Amino acid sequence: MTDDKTQVETDELRAWSHGTRDRADRMAAVADGIAGIDLKYNILGVVSQIFVGDVQDKVAGLADQVRDTATYLDIDANDAVAVADSFDEVNQTQADRFTRGQP
Repeated sequence: MTDDKTQVETDELRAWSHGTRDRADRMAAVADGIAGIDLKYNILGVVSQIFVGDVQDKVAGLADQVRDTATYLDIDANDAVAVADSFDEVNQTQADRFTRGQP
């Protein structure tokens, strides 16, 4: 769609969406890796359980944050495709309006 102020390249939106979805998948894989970290509470005895437990909780929190980022990237990718589809639909509707009845 173009006018004096706006030009939207829907193919670029779709390409951006594809890259963003790839980044979301990679972030989800990182979250899975982080979530799999187990610091073994008994590795240094009872005293280490206090410190290791805290670190293990922070690792779990980090995994959740990375997974949330992956989710939001996926949402952004879906939104970009929806915007591209919407622009294409409006452009086609307008083109059809002006070419209706012409050979």
